[in-house]
Amino acid sequence: MSELILSILVFTALHILPSTRLRPWIIDRFGRMSFMTLLSVFSTLGFIWMWYAYKSAAHNVETVFWVTDSPVRIASAIIMLVAILLVIWMLSNTPRLLINGEHILQRKDSIRGVL
Repeated sequence: MSELILSILVFTALHILPSTRLRPWIIDRFGRMSFMTLLSVFSTLGFIWMWYAYKSAAHNVETVFWVTDSPVRIASAIIMLVAILLVIWMLSNTPRLLINGEHILQRKDSIRGVL
């Protein structure tokens, strides 16, 4: 279980890294494409590690991940339905921010925010 927690923390840290002040330093040092490639590779490796750790922890009979009662299951199903509808709505509308599309945000007519 500790390996699963550690892998989740590493995966989360890899996704927080691009929003820190460390990003410009890494891009200046290695280049934009190298940064994007390394981030993709390490994220993929982190995801594989997380999957492996989950699979290992799931084989332990004494490990209980989540226990809920009926109202919580219903509430989580409703929340997931809303989340899926929001993702479908987001993907069906333009403009989309693509990978390496940060230059779009530099324009004065760019739209900022989620909705």
